[in-house]
Amino acid sequence: MPRLQVGGQGFNIGSDDFFLPGLVGMMNRTVWTVLNVLFVVLARGGTSVMTECDVDFPGTEQEEQLYRGFALYLIISVGTLLAYTRLVYDSTRGTPLDEEKRKNVPNDLLILVAMMIPQMVAGVLFAILASNWPDVVPGAVDTAGCEALLEQKFVLLVVALVFIWLDVVVFFGSAYLFLHRYDVSRKEAMYMDDFEQNTVRWQNCFQFWCRATRLLTCNLFGFVTSGDDAEEVYHSVGEVFNTWFSGTDMTITDLVAAAILVRIDQRKERRNTELYKRAGDNESSYVPGAKARKKGFRIQGVRALAPLEKAGSRGPDSLTARVADDIDDEDEDKLSSIEAGMAGYIPPQEALESIKMCYEYVHYMVAMYGWKLALYSNMVRMQPVEGLRKVLKLPSPRKERRLGAGDNCIGCSEQALLTHTEVTREQVIYATYSSVSKDTHAVQVPHAVIVDHERQTVVITMRGTMSLQDLMTDFMVEPASLSTCGSTWGFDGGGHYAHAGMLKIAMRIRAALEHNKVLHQLLGVEPTRFDTSYEYDPNDDEAKPFINWDALPNCRGYQLKVLGHSLGGGVASLLCLMLRPSFPGATCIAYAGPGAMMSYKLSVQSREWCTNIYLGDDMIPHLNWQTLRNLKLRVFDVLYRAKVSKARIFRSLFVGSRPEDLLYEPYEVPQTEARLAILRKRDDFMNKRHSGLMENVTMHAPGVTIHLTKMETVLHKKRCGLQTRKERIYEPFWTLPEQDADQREKGYDLNVSTRILLDHFPDLLAPVLRQVLQRYGSEPEL
Repeated sequence: MPRLQVGGQGFNIGSDDFFLPGLVGMMNRTVWTVLNVLFVVLARGGTSVMTECDVDFPGTEQEEQLYRGFALYLIISVGTLLAYTRLVYDSTRGTPLDEEKRKNVPNDLLILVAMMIPQMVAGVLFAILASNWPDVVPGAVDTAGCEALLEQKFVLLVVALVFIWLDVVVFFGSAYLFLHRYDVSRKEAMYMDDFEQNTVRWQNCFQFWCRATRLLTCNLFGFVTSGDDAEEVYHSVGEVFNTWFSGTDMTITDLVAAAILVRIDQRKERRNTELYKRAGDNESSYVPGAKARKKGFRIQGVRALAPLEKAGSRGPDSLTARVADDIDDEDEDKLSSIEAGMAGYIPPQEALESIKMCYEYVHYMVAMYGWKLALYSNMVRMQPVEGLRKVLKLPSPRKERRLGAGDNCIGCSEQALLTHTEVTREQVIYATYSSVSKDTHAVQVPHAVIVDHERQTVVITMRGTMSLQDLMTDFMVEPASLSTCGSTWGFDGGGHYAHAGMLKIAMRIRAALEHNKVLHQLLGVEPTRFDTSYEYDPNDDEAKPFINWDALPNCRGYQLKVLGHSLGGGVASLLCLMLRPSFPGATCIAYAGPGAMMSYKLSVQSREWCTNIYLGDDMIPHLNWQTLRNLKLRVFDVLYRAKVSKARIFRSLFVGSRPEDLLYEPYEVPQTEARLAILRKRDDFMNKRHSGLMENVTMHAPGVTIHLTKMETVLHKKRCGLQTRKERIYEPFWTLPEQDADQREKGYDLNVSTRILLDHFPDLLAPVLRQVLQRYGSEPEL
């Protein structure tokens, strides 16, 4: 930081971001130089062989031109190698804030560009000269030996040309991608203030990278809609990014480096806290009973119900409510009242039933992710062949009735849904698999309506984020009022707010269900008349043509369960809220439901009918605007205290480093102008408040929150110690409503770790829930 300027042109990259590209360029240039020398030596040594083999060589003059071309290109390659070396050296100087120490980087890049141009020209001429190889005369002596010699030279030529053009294409291609092209035109800027101009810049940036991602991934993650709806979404996303990044000039690598430093700083804080506690304890704070232990720690703070008294406890009676035993001395007088309130919050048997319910329906949630999740999960487990085998078994025969819209031509998503849920085609009432409506291009969430006769439940399951359109919906975090929605669907929405993007999708799905009346016919419920009519485009109902109305099962007396993961969990909670006036018994399970979902009063009300369960260090259930503010302040702090270069920070991911080697203590930081400048930006950010709802309405996660917390990691060794298997031991904690509200008002201090995103993946929840149920003597069933 700040962004790089080369020749008056801005780039969305910092001057300290060239150490890795520079190293790659150095390796590339070194390999090519070695190949160049080998090529010349082989060509020189092969002349006599060619003469003996009676080959038709063009002549010594052209041969000398070829050798001179080799020599010229060798000089250019050595010069380029030196330019890369200089770039790496200058890019790794100073901390992320010491821009003055890297002032030569723009000049290094200009020199490198100047070396690239003759490299391209010389590469073309060299290819022309080298391509005029002698042909073997038919019937010559040792023709096979001559052909082998020419084949070796040809292979070297091809490899050399690949290295030449790969270097050039990567260099200029990267420059194009990171070119800062998002500025507003002068004509548009005349009618905008600074905040609006920055919003449009972020909007243009997001649009460009969405198109680039679609191109680079061959449309694997879908596309983004066009038209008025898309422009509204882009503008909302631009406002969110502009609000958070206002007052900064950070690049994406600055944020990654800051996250690494935050993680190291948090580890140091936890270690100091643990050492402080152990100093006054005579007994070890580790949970006993593990064969081999990698890590062990206790849950910090009075924020949860701890169900496990000791390792090896069995049965639901062991789910006795207690407070984590790390309360400060000044809080001891409050201990008895806190324990009393917590003990009455969730009875042990009810707690066990809640976890069992979440496990029984988890496969419906996983099924909506389809073949992509099946392939990914097996790749992660180092079983690519098994993953491909599962995916190749998914295509369904064309003669079968299609269950919904948005699937590919061979029905992989549909078959994955049937395989994961183990239901028949008749039990799937309908399903949609695309994030965008085919006819109206409206935003939606892939979902399905399934009948579970064994549990006597009608299930509405929704997919989480897996496409660019889903990502844009996630970023529409501005709180939206529920007044209109409440008057439309029969509940009191006055004074309540919800996530704008998810509310928009939930209302569309609710309108479609009201339009096709499929739930009313399944459950035998008479349609309800609402105070106002809802706006609905019949073309939005993609599912209606796929419903087999003549074969709908009789589900009178069945319960209605709405569930989903991540984005789907947030939409499911709002959809359940809209369905309850017509279907009072409807309940919701939100797997890793978003933290910025609904206002506090509505979150408290949703505890009666919604359960939100998440795993480990998953950050999504904790995220709201206050948490993001705290994260930004922490980013400012670690960048201010950084002691080493960005390259050294990234190296700490692979080579262990002590916190004191990377970060100054607050009282040791040298007061340079750059460090004082970032302190001023931090203070401005702390004092600056926007008038929008995003900063003035605190958002909360839906429902009763169950946190599956990792207590320790156990290593299971096989015989002879050749193989080990890691097993993370988890325990459920029920978050206290009042304390959770207090924490969200202040904002969480996110635990930055390698699991912060991995724990959000949907396929991890089922084995952890099974582990917890088995530990308490309950036999889980699917």
